[in-house]
Amino acid sequence: MKRLALAGLVAAALTTACNQTKTTETATTDAAGTGTAADSTSGLNGLFGSFWETQSRLDPLAATAQGDNRYNNRLPNDQTRAFRDTLRTFYGDYLARLDKFDRAQLGDNDKISYDIFKYEMEQRLAGLKLNTWMIPTQQFWGLPITMGQYGSGEGVQPFKTVQDYDNWLGRVRGFSVWTDSAIANFRQGMRAGVVLPRALVVKMLPQMRGKDIAVSDPTKSLFYGPITRFPKDFSDADKIRLTEAYKKAISTGLVPAYKKMGDFLEREYLPKARATSGITGVPGGAEMYRYYVGYWTTTTKQPAEIYQTGLAEVAEFGARWSA
Repeated sequence: MKRLALAGLVAAALTTACNQTKTTETATTDAAGTGTAADSTSGLNGLFGSFWETQSRLDPLAATAQGDNRYNNRLPNDQTRAFRDTLRTFYGDYLARLDKFDRAQLGDNDKISYDIFKYEMEQRLAGLKLNTWMIPTQQFWGLPITMGQYGSGEGVQPFKTVQDYDNWLGRVRGFSVWTDSAIANFRQGMRAGVVLPRALVVKMLPQMRGKDIAVSDPTKSLFYGPITRFPKDFSDADKIRLTEAYKKAISTGLVPAYKKMGDFLEREYLPKARATSGITGVPGGAEMYRYYVGYWTTTTKQPAEIYQTGLAEVAEFGARWSA
């Protein structure tokens, strides 16, 4: 959920590549090294298609955002060590598969796709070496925020069919499990000194206890929005069933999960939050900062160098305007 810009680029590259071939299954076999076309365009497309299939299951929220609605009922718990290990194996495997292709033999567009994919896999593997998992969410991003964006009925989660409505209930069921694991990771961060600034934690509390989140009446919940906008072709029986199911999901699933996270943040986490603001104020913070600077700028320059370059460009821009 934080990998928006580059994830969008790699998704675009994968989508374009996959649309250039209708022989994905055969091509995937070739790309894996068991066929004869590992250096062909169809083989590269097959690799991308195979990656997308697994990636969509591992990150179904991102898949939904990209218009792939096959897994709209899934919400995997990405807060476990086992999940991170799965990602590490997954990315490493596809990086190794990509290395079997001769880049020099690819067309110009495929070289771009190749480079983007390789960069993304390398960056994701590097990111898994950091202890950012000890900060599962904050005031700008994280599943508690994403759930509201998807479940309001006004975001990318579809609410057009009865199946769409049932799909969302599947995601709600996974949120309580995620919350428990996220709190456990926060606690590990507290023990290691990897914690958020106090000022940010204070801003997170109202997000967990908003008037449309911490409700006693489920019909007042943000997540009741889809019920108020039933499609006209829904039967009365489906409307009644879904209405009761959503009320129950809100009252017994979502509200308790948000309350648990809010109580934890206020009672346990806030007293341990730090007075410093920069990420370099936590153990391993300097490595995190360098990683994110490299990730978002796609350069190997050091942060200080980028900062000085920025100052020089601003000064030059100002001089031109004042001339």
